Amino acid sequence: MSQDSKKTKYSVGVELYDLCGKLREIKNVELQINYDVPDNPSLLEKIFQNKVADDHRFDYENSRLQCLPKDNKIDLNNLNDLNLKNKSIVIILESPHKDEFCYCCHVNKENECCVAEMYPIRPANGKTGKKLDKYLEGILRQYKKELENKEKDFHVFIVNPIQYQTSLWALHQKPIQDDYKKLRNEVWESLWNHAIEDNSDNKDNLNNYVFRNDFYYRLKKYDPAHIINCCTKPLNDLIDSFLLEFLKEEFKDVNLYKGYHPSAYSFNENNRKLKKIDVQKEQEAIAQCSNLICND
Repeated sequence: MSQDSKKTKYSVGVELYDLCGKLREIKNVELQINYDVPDNPSLLEKIFQNKVADDHRFDYENSRLQCLPKDNKIDLNNLNDLNLKNKSIVIILESPHKDEFCYCCHVNKENECCVAEMYPIRPANGKTGKKLDKYLEGILRQYKKELENKEKDFHVFIVNPIQYQTSLWALHQKPIQDDYKKLRNEVWESLWNHAIEDNSDNKDNLNNYVFRNDFYYRLKKYDPAHIINCCTKPLNDLIDSFLLEFLKEEFKDVNLYKGYHPSAYSFNENNRKLKKIDVQKEQEAIAQCSNLICND
């Protein structure tokens, strides 16, 4: 697949929360696909009609992680009715991929399997989820003293900043590596940076960025005590910057950690360690950098 072989622009519609918790239909979200993938606008439309809701996967009680059956979970499909018993630990991934959906397929004339319909399941539904089930309790146990400094019990939520399949796997059905990884990253960044028109002077206002608004509102509703950024590189840096701003505005007492994506947990024991971020220090460094730029 060559980046220069094909450049196609599409326009899709999505449904997202605004900062007040209202679900809004956002039309004409432009995507430029710089790679050679099947030209199937109707399937692309289906991809952006199906978002994977965040998942109340575990509860952390008495220093133990409990994997929850479906009927004991908090339904995160309607956030406006959310009523949490405890604060939360939020584990951030990046966007749903192949295993987070089930598919209805047909075989075309070239004897290729083509997706006709797709239905969301949950985040981290495949190997990533199995590794969370296997390793997450041990990872959290390493940070027991910090985790339980104030509260002892937590809901644990698995959260994708963007809830749509930015890998576009349903279109090309290829592993996310090499150019297909670049495709996923470019689509993800395009959505993350999608801004609605604003006539105000402040073009950097969060209100302009509809996908960030959606993520922001969901985080607020989960009332986090601890946030673990496990987003894949290089997108994790964008999430870090967003979280530092989020914590400055909303939750000054939230602990922020950075870790590897769960898909890497089994490769190396060091991949199952977290790094605690000094939020105040990072925010001061950002402010100092901004001042230097302004002075120049």
